[in-house]
Amino acid sequence: MDAKLRTSVINDFQFIRGDFLFHLQRYGEGQIEDRTLSDIQIELRRLRNTLSMWSLIPGSQGTGSLTCFETRCKCLADATEQIADTFTDGHHNVTEFGLKMFEMLTLQLGRLTLEDSIGIDEEAGEWAIKAEMEQRKWESRNPADDTRNETMLRNLWARMHFKMICPCRQCLDFFIPGNGQVPLKAIIVTPRISPSPEVFLVDGWEEKYI
Repeated sequence: MDAKLRTSVINDFQFIRGDFLFHLQRYGEGQIEDRTLSDIQIELRRLRNTLSMWSLIPGSQGTGSLTCFETRCKCLADATEQIADTFTDGHHNVTEFGLKMFEMLTLQLGRLTLEDSIGIDEEAGEWAIKAEMEQRKWESRNPADDTRNETMLRNLWARMHFKMICPCRQCLDFFIPGNGQVPLKAIIVTPRISPSPEVFLVDGWEEKYI
């Protein structure tokens, strides 16, 4: 990919990521306004398709610091489709369960980055810190105490939040205590979760909890 085309791809990526984040943040805060659940499904599937296209960006597949990018895109696309499937017509409100899914998806989309192609991606770094804080919350809870919906949410988060053998800052634990890059209180160590196909299998996910 020549420099001009690469710059265009990166600019488009950042702009589109920001647009999706704007809407997902509002959904996570309950600002659904006049949006129907059908509208939300369409928006989520548009995000899924976009993530699938991003996974095909030349140079993002197994090269340098972008080793994890393709896998992250595919993982988020799969999770986004599953989230979209939980919203069905006939519901007038999105419950706390649905809002939490939006919140978690926002965190993961926000930390998705083509960082080493554009220099330091400060926005993605900020989202990565928030994602690590969310991971800490799940680690501090005993899975045995989870309700059925909380188990679903925990499984969804585990599918989206992983690290690979990859030289990017997130996979190299740049955002953990002791590296001197971010405040210790904002960061935790995240267990490495293999992004294997098995990660995507969640028993009972076809059931709808709204």
